[in-house]
Amino acid sequence: MSKSLFRAARSRNGIRKAGWTNARFDSGINWGKIKLLPNEQPNYLREIADSHYYPARETDSVAIQVCSADKTKIEKEKFLFYLGVGDFGLPLSVKIDGQELTLKDMGTDEVKNLIIFENRSGRIGFRFIETLEKETIVERPETNKNLGEVLLELEKILVSEGLYEKEAKAMIETWKDSWFEEGLRVFYVLSRKSTDKILPLTVNPQPKETVRVIVGRTEVITPEMEQDVRKQIGFLRSNSKEAREQAQNHLKKYGRFYEPILKSILESERNAKVRAQIQRLIQLS
Repeated sequence: MSKSLFRAARSRNGIRKAGWTNARFDSGINWGKIKLLPNEQPNYLREIADSHYYPARETDSVAIQVCSADKTKIEKEKFLFYLGVGDFGLPLSVKIDGQELTLKDMGTDEVKNLIIFENRSGRIGFRFIETLEKETIVERPETNKNLGEVLLELEKILVSEGLYEKEAKAMIETWKDSWFEEGLRVFYVLSRKSTDKILPLTVNPQPKETVRVIVGRTEVITPEMEQDVRKQIGFLRSNSKEAREQAQNHLKKYGRFYEPILKSILESERNAKVRAQIQRLIQLS
């Protein structure tokens, strides 16, 4: 299960863009004319509930003003954001076999600055790999680190790729709730060449310098996760209503990974009744 989750781009004129775009349908977005507001500190809109996007404002870039197409709605922000579904080959393949991970360079791009990260019931571990050989086998990281150490390593990587320190911190803070949750995943940085190919960008007038960074993230379904879900599926067949409810609540913790885990289990399950149950759970997920 792989997804490229975040792109940060900065022009030295102060415009910041973040997100990912839809490459499959050759689509894009045009903000039209944007006005820079170097002497303003607007009161940016905030919802009642907090949002993980608000930390993206914690940079030294100037405020910007964007008008709607009919010029009836004027918005002031600290950054421009867009998202979509991408359809492009990933440069990294990750397979797990017990305590070993096989990282394979797929030959589509240089893969560098990798962090293998694992959060196992709140115990943190990570391993840094500066450059990747064609195929590298490594042990899963020992869970003897703390989150602060991982954040510092990621920040150093992003700064080395050209982001300012505050931009690196803001990027990490924006995605902290999904980057460092329970699970095993691999972060890596794509080359500028791939970034420009995947997400073409045009700014007019052309800035003196443009810095763009894509952080890829590959999620890994561990044997422990599959074993736990198998166990809870068994409890779902219990005659005890309480046991079934506990199992359902327990399975909720897997969130968006629940369906991929079920599909992975289905590949090796031979019991017809259990397979039928898993297929029903997939349909309901």
